[in-house]
Amino acid sequence: MKFIEINGITTHNLKNIDLHIEKNKITAIYGRSGAGKSSLAFSTLYNLCKDEFDSLENGFPEQGDYILESYSGIIPSISINQNNFNVNPKSTIYSYLRFPNLLSNNDKNLIPEYRYLKINSPYNTCKQCNGLGYEIEIEQNKLIDEELTLSEKPFLCWKNGSLSNYYNNLLLKFCKEKEIPIDIPFKFLTEDHKNLLLYGKSDHKIKFSFKHNGKIKQKLAYYIGAFEYSNSLINEIKNSSLPTKYKK
Repeated sequence: MKFIEINGITTHNLKNIDLHIEKNKITAIYGRSGAGKSSLAFSTLYNLCKDEFDSLENGFPEQGDYILESYSGIIPSISINQNNFNVNPKSTIYSYLRFPNLLSNNDKNLIPEYRYLKINSPYNTCKQCNGLGYEIEIEQNKLIDEELTLSEKPFLCWKNGSLSNYYNNLLLKFCKEKEIPIDIPFKFLTEDHKNLLLYGKSDHKIKFSFKHNGKIKQKLAYYIGAFEYSNSLINEIKNSSLPTKYKK
């Protein structure tokens, strides 16, 4: 038989599916998430073939959780796990399979210089996105909750985490020096005060206290505006091989 045929499949969320696959060909199953691709390919097709040929060796069939009406033309099956150990966002099939090396050996010599083939080299990398294919920018309306006062932690970059108390106490000390009110919502502050808090930097190190791991500590540090602080994280992301570190 030239085909694998399975009829009336109702495994899991499948609704009376008929399967007709030509042998010795590569067949792909695609669809949206939750459409039943795994139920069809793995839970039904793979397990059915596996159970039938296991029964020849063991003398009795093992019934999987698949549900179907009839089948014919099945063949031995193998399940292959997909493991992704490559977390480099600049890696593609082109670079992973070393296509630049293959193309450079082309006798036609269509490419004048080998460096043009290496898409991840600094010479060819997009200066705007640094070769990632996308840019990371700060949405100011998501950085600040303008309904909160400065004493209520309006800056999301300092709202949570082990150093939240550190940055917010430094912020309050900076506000005290600059006479910025901390008991009115951020949206009612003057534009000068807003700019100081977002883009400013203290002209000297500020002495302040904060709690860390249950202990009160003192520190001397410069205040850096919330927007500038967040931009420093963005620059760290752009130079990192793990660009999801600060994504949220």
